Order: sequence, then C-alpha cells, then structure tokens
Amino acid sequence: MREISNFEVNVKMELLKRKITITSLANKLGISVAYCSDVIRGNRSATHIREKICKELNLPIEEG
Repeated sequence: MREISNFEVNVKMELLKRKITITSLANKLGISVAYCSDVIRGNRSATHIREKICKELNLPIEEG
C-alpha cells in the first residue's frame, strides 16, 4: 500500500472544492494528464510543476 503525501491530499481537496478535474488542471498547466497525476501522486519529483500546481490552486508551496 502506498503512502499518500500531504501534497496529494491538499491538491485533491482543493480540486474537489473548486470542482476542477486533474484533466482541466493539466490543460491549464500545459502538461499531460498522466504527468500531472504522477506529480500529484509523488511518482515524479518535478518541483517546478509542483510549484505551478500550488500557484494555480493558491496553495502554499511545499517541499518534497
């Protein structure tokens, strides 16, 4: 069983609150849905994309 990070929980909660899908978030960021999902789940360590996600959702930028 995989560990769910605070980043993943915070992003998914914010997406639910705003009624935004990962698909629409990925489109806004100009990245693929699979890549966006991998970054959110922590499968990719793309810090610059994590920062863009936080900025888009007005979340504090988290490390790791």
